[in-house]
Amino acid sequence: MATRVARAISICGVVVALGCSGTTAVNNPQPAEARSPELDCNPDNGAECLAVGMQWESGFGKPPKAAKAARHYKAACDAGEHLGCYNLAVMLRDGVGVERNADRAQSLFVSACNAGEQNSCANVAYGLSHASDPTDDDLREAATLYRKACDAGVMNACFNLGDMRQAGRGVDRSMVEAGSMFKRACYGGQRSGCIRWAWLDAQECDPKSNQCANPATDERHAAALVEAKCSNEGTGHVCAALGVHLVAGRLLKRDGKAARLAFERSCTSSEAWGCSELGILEVEGKWGATDAAAGGARLDKACETGFAPACVYLASGMLAPAVGSAEKVKGLQYLRRSCELNEATGCNTLRLLCQTGEKAACTSEVSQ
Repeated sequence: MATRVARAISICGVVVALGCSGTTAVNNPQPAEARSPELDCNPDNGAECLAVGMQWESGFGKPPKAAKAARHYKAACDAGEHLGCYNLAVMLRDGVGVERNADRAQSLFVSACNAGEQNSCANVAYGLSHASDPTDDDLREAATLYRKACDAGVMNACFNLGDMRQAGRGVDRSMVEAGSMFKRACYGGQRSGCIRWAWLDAQECDPKSNQCANPATDERHAAALVEAKCSNEGTGHVCAALGVHLVAGRLLKRDGKAARLAFERSCTSSEAWGCSELGILEVEGKWGATDAAAGGARLDKACETGFAPACVYLASGMLAPAVGSAEKVKGLQYLRRSCELNEATGCNTLRLLCQTGEKAACTSEVSQ
């Protein structure tokens, strides 16, 4: 089932684990002349109610309480903040903080999508593309919705469109386009997109016929193909995927030292994903010597190059209470960069920092 993008960043001793999309204004909280006793926001200010709902859901400055989050999302939705409608729909669909109501959730997804909220459109598309017996029209409509949502920065929509492109469901089959969509999702923070991008390339697919020389029969076979291609050719993103598989130990035998070597090979070929993974190992001293300066430089370059997860990782160490003001300014810059790259965590964290009084985090507009 499609879900909101769920990513976390530790800020000020709490965890932000929200995934929202669309272009949403971030303003300073405004005085509430007529607050409801059940709300911590001005019910006429949808953006404020949305941010407060996110606080209640994530535990950002408040103890996490799903029921209160849902109440504030409803207030945001009622005030015309369509992202609030989307978040409420997710809670209704999953029965979190409210009684499960799939019909009401679907109605909210559709109405928010019709209003242009692209995460909702991605959810509508998912329902169409994953129906038990979708029609050709359903699949074509799903592909159109995924495309619009992807173009608006919804990374799971890019991933799902890539999946449809690879299979030729609702769209012409194109391994080149599928790879492009998976890469886009990857750089926007979807780890699954990174893996599928590498798996696809490891199958050696012809761009004209869309036939693959080494079609993977299952996930383990795909991981083995990744291992072989990295060993034989040193392809950057394929070696990065090999490193991830070796760290996880699910599809290949866990081997931290070999993983680090795979990331080094990936980074040597200037693949930002591999440099980011290697930088994290160097900063944290895993399976080799600790070198925070070198690791930080790799992460900074990956962030600058456009790999959003690197920006988020760097920000996470610069916004804790103990760090100096100069580091906090730099941390906010990394968050803004990740937000520009359509990574949900950076945008959500900026929104919440602004809501809780961090004036430097307030911007006129935050996308994703």
